Amino acid sequence: MLMKQELGYTFAGGVAGAGIGIVAWFTDPLNPGVTLRGSIKDGFVLGSTLGALFGFYLLQNAAVIPQQATPTNVEDLLGLEPQDPWPSRSSPAQQSAFQIRVPLWQFRF
Repeated sequence: MLMKQELGYTFAGGVAGAGIGIVAWFTDPLNPGVTLRGSIKDGFVLGSTLGALFGFYLLQNAAVIPQQATPTNVEDLLGLEPQDPWPSRSSPAQQSAFQIRVPLWQFRF
């Protein structure tokens, strides 16, 4: 999909460059050193190159690089939390109660 987009930018740049080559030829058509075929060829090559560079720039900006390290075991791949080998000493009622503690003033909410 992305390479198709890159190819599209390359072809679009080539067509635009060929059009610019024709316009450049129209500015001085009687110059014996400038031919229509040469102007179109030069414009197509330059436009294709610039279109490919622009497409490559867009592809680089669209790349997503993961910030986390790759998982090493099955539990990480499945997203399972590691279980404690020893049971907790606090009761389940204390674990489920939500408390906000402010250690500076020693208040509990």
